[in-house]
Amino acid sequence: MRFVYYLIVLPIIAIVAWLLYGISTSEEGIAFAQWPQDCIKPQIVLIIALALGYILGKLNSWFNYLPLRYDLKQQMKTNKVLNIEQEKLNHAVNDLKLNIAGLQEKVAANPEIAVVTETKTVAGFFEKLRKKLGLNRSKKGN
Repeated sequence: MRFVYYLIVLPIIAIVAWLLYGISTSEEGIAFAQWPQDCIKPQIVLIIALALGYILGKLNSWFNYLPLRYDLKQQMKTNKVLNIEQEKLNHAVNDLKLNIAGLQEKVAANPEIAVVTETKTVAGFFEKLRKKLGLNRSKKGN
């Protein structure tokens, strides 16, 4: 990106230096040796210099913010992808909530489903394992 900047700025600097080299002041105004007219009033030169400075400043700021605009564009693309993924996850969560509501209705309609036997719990699993291995708990205090 600096190449484009120098491609624009260096010719402008060369033109300004070329014009400044040929300046000669007189009582009528400022005369340029390379200019087709005889004299230019100092007010016009001042206005042209201010306009040129403004344009160069805008070009400079535009070139300096190119990397920032590029990063912003990349972040916007990433955010778009993440928003789509978030919408998919929200739909999945809503479906799971509906499934939970359906299961709760089934349990409310048939309370026998909700009864958890001892063999289905973790403690029941370890109790069965102790019985198979022949390890009995010794109860203290009895």
